[in-house]
Amino acid sequence: MYAATLIKENKVLEALDLYVRFGAPATPQNYNIYKRIASDVLNMQGLMKAEAFRTWADLRDVLFNLVRLELQQHQLCCLISISRRCLHLAAVT
Repeated sequence: MYAATLIKENKVLEALDLYVRFGAPATPQNYNIYKRIASDVLNMQGLMKAEAFRTWADLRDVLFNLVRLELQQHQLCCLISISRRCLHLAAVT
């Protein structure tokens, strides 16, 4: 994955930008990448200036979208589970 390569090369902001432009899939395989990006950005020097707003906004947006996608996937799984139970109950009665 290209984002992991960027992180290994200490190009965390480029990896963040990649997810800003193309979206971050909510897959467990990528969670360590997202955690590393967030951790590195939170620990970066020089981001307490007004000029760094875009970086903070990008990190916020990527993390927010990940949470939103996770919630949507969870809701879909719940709906499928409820539908299966309803179909099973209908078949039994």
